[in-house]
Amino acid sequence: MTAVNEMVSDSLFDNFSAVDSPNDANYVVDFLTDTNSGADFWSQAMIMLLKVSPPIILILGMFGNIMAIIIHRRLSRQSAMSLYFVALAVADIGLLVFGLVQVWTRYEFAFDVEDLTEVTCRVYAYGLYVSGAMSAWLLVAVTLQRAASVVVPHRVNALCTRGVSQTIIAAISITLISLHAHIIYGKLLRPEAFVNVTLPRDCYFIDQHYEAFFFNVWSWFDLLVFSVTPFAILLLSNIVLLKTVVMSVRTARHRLAVGDPGQVNSREKRASSLTVTLIALSFTFFLLTMPYCAYLLSYAYVMELIGGDSEKESFHQFLHVIANQLWYLNSAINFYLYCLTGHRFREEFMKIVVTCRVRLTDSNDKRQILTSKQRT
Repeated sequence: MTAVNEMVSDSLFDNFSAVDSPNDANYVVDFLTDTNSGADFWSQAMIMLLKVSPPIILILGMFGNIMAIIIHRRLSRQSAMSLYFVALAVADIGLLVFGLVQVWTRYEFAFDVEDLTEVTCRVYAYGLYVSGAMSAWLLVAVTLQRAASVVVPHRVNALCTRGVSQTIIAAISITLISLHAHIIYGKLLRPEAFVNVTLPRDCYFIDQHYEAFFFNVWSWFDLLVFSVTPFAILLLSNIVLLKTVVMSVRTARHRLAVGDPGQVNSREKRASSLTVTLIALSFTFFLLTMPYCAYLLSYAYVMELIGGDSEKESFHQFLHVIANQLWYLNSAINFYLYCLTGHRFREEFMKIVVTCRVRLTDSNDKRQILTSKQRT
């Protein structure tokens, strides 16, 4: 989906020359303040959203994903599934750094991180596409593995091991890194010899043939394989997961109707805790990424309907920005879902909070003692 994202985003960002031209650093500010510029309400709202939303998502996402890595690394000693969540947090950090940072700097600071050097030109594009694909397929992998362990519980000891999880994560990583390797070849910082008034020194495609391949072939392959297909697999997996868990709970209640109620609750909690977390992650994935998928799939049709109406086009671009920010929000929210649905995760997080509080208190006490000694 990130490839189609770039295709649509380029048409959006081209309306603001500050994105591409280092000589127009104050263009965005002038655009917002100049009443004769023709900027309507939706254009101003769009730019304001792109200035305010990204730093909030970045702060929440970086803190949350770093905490998720720390906590799930501890939990991985008890559950092999936590390895997936560590890898997912790393992928989400990559998506925020390589994608959202670039969007923010374009509008807040009027420069594109991709255009700084040859390295950033190639690495940022490559990192964005790999991170986005890994985020989706790691969620698919952990959900499928959990669904398989529920459907065939007698194989759970063979399916849910650290070795199996590490192998699957490595296979996904190697496959996606290899599939996207062509982006490193296909992106290039425009040589200074070709830079002029109409051609800024920006990150562009190496030639017209690769550009045609990227937008006409790869963009739709990207949308199908890294967005639509994960959607379908997650939907089916969660249906199986929900149905199997509900049946298991009913069977356990029936068998233990005359037994210890505490035993029933304990079994239910052990069986459903991870399932609830995965269902919450999947539902959030659907909710936050589906608007962007729908936008990209309908883009050509809607633009044809709009024609040359500037107000409708501005509103359409505003919807694009909202869908885009929701898509990035999906990479920033998982930590808070873990806290909401995972009992063990909350316990580990509270242990970290308590430890930090104790250390801070001890540090303040030592500082006060040292200060009092110096005064005496």
